[in-house]
Order: sequence, then C-alpha cells, then structure tokens
Amino acid sequence: MEIIRLGKKLGAVAVGVTTAETLNKWKALNLDILPSARSIVVIACGHSRAALDSRNLQIKQNDTIATYEKARNISKELAMALEKEGHGAVAIPGFIPIDMTDAKQGMVGAVDLRKAAVEAGIGSYGKSGLVLVKGYGPRVRLGAVLTTASLKPTKRKSQFPCPTDCQVCILGCPSKALLGGGDVDKRACGRMVFQFGLRGMTKFVGGMLNASPERRTEMLNSHTFRELWQTLVSGNYYYCFACQSLCPMGKGNN
Repeated sequence: MEIIRLGKKLGAVAVGVTTAETLNKWKALNLDILPSARSIVVIACGHSRAALDSRNLQIKQNDTIATYEKARNISKELAMALEKEGHGAVAIPGFIPIDMTDAKQGMVGAVDLRKAAVEAGIGSYGKSGLVLVKGYGPRVRLGAVLTTASLKPTKRKSQFPCPTDCQVCILGCPSKALLGGGDVDKRACGRMVFQFGLRGMTKFVGGMLNASPERRTEMLNSHTFRELWQTLVSGNYYYCFACQSLCPMGKGNN
C-alpha cells in the first residue's frame, strides 16, 4: 500500500492500518474528530536503544521528546498526502495536547493508540501492557492518522510476543505497577512516571497555599520546582523508563 510505503520512507519503523469501525467497536476512538472517518493509519517510531539504556535521565527524556516529534511529523506528512489525494485526514496527537476537561482530566486520549497499533498489526501487547514491535520491543512511540479514505486493513498479529517465563519488566518495575498479563496499576505507575507532571504540579501548588513565607521561598528554590519548570518548558513529563529499557525484546533480532 502506498501509504505504508510512504510512512516507512519517512522514517517509521512500522506502519499498519485498521478500520475506524473496529476501534469504535472497542470504544477506542472518538469519532467527533472526523465523523466520516473510515480508516486509521498507525505508525511506530523507534527510540535509540542506547539512550533508553543510559543512566542519565535527561538523555532518556531528550530521546523521548525527539521520538514523539518524529512520530508527530510523520503523521502530519501522511495526513497531508492523503488530503492531496482528496481524502479528509487528521494527525492524532501521540501524547499532548489532550482533553483536560473535568470529564477526562487528561487521562483519556481521543484515540487509544496502543489498541490501534495492535489492531493494525504493527505490534502486540506485552506483559508490561506496552506494544512490542519487531526489532524494537517496547522502545517505540506511536502516532496515527484518521482518514476518510477506505484503506485495506493490515493483518493483526495473533502470537503473544513475551516468553512464558520472562518476568524482567514485572520484577524491575520500581513502582510495582505491573501486575502480570499486561495489567497495570495506573495510579502506581503514574506516581513514578508523572511525578513532575500535572499531579506533581497540583501537589506542589497546593503545598504552597498554606506554607509560610519562608517555606515558600524554600519551595521555589527546590529541586522539585526546577523539575516542574523543566517539564513545562520541554513538554516532557516522563520520569521512568524501566519497562522499556529492561525488556529483552528488540535487543536481538526479535
């Protein structure tokens, strides 16, 4: 398919297609985005393995920003290519911006990109709950394009990718959020991953409200405030990469 070839030419490590109807059936798609949509093109962009293996947190974060940016740019290029052919097409945000209304509070994306990736056959769920892509394992970031074009779906993978006896991600999770079988305690995960994101900001500002003037000065000079500032200016709010870096999938030829 031309759109798949184009996605790979632009730098995606995997590209697939599923139908809007399939995702809508799973309640994994908000069709308000494009009510006449018929297909969704899903892409995966690869992380640097060395970056995620680095002991330096900022190197991991920088690679995350760059990988999401690449996925966003490729999604935009694919959307414009489809529009050039006369179809409606919109690029879907990989992580932000996201609906922050009281109903969703930034917890639910317009498209469940992991579900879309699995349905499009570019990967399968692993024990970590992440999508594992051949050659990269969980070291990818996802993007997508919703389009009115009627594209032929790619085949969904049926094989579970994780070795039966592998517990590396479960045992290595610092917040003990991985429960096995792909189930994740999202609150426990969020406390580690998003500690300087929205919940960290809310906690910090709440603490300042009742603090003494002296304590407020201390808080403004603290490491926590510096990390919150850096999160705001960089757009990155990930502070844990254990399940991605520890996974043996994608480190060899699998």
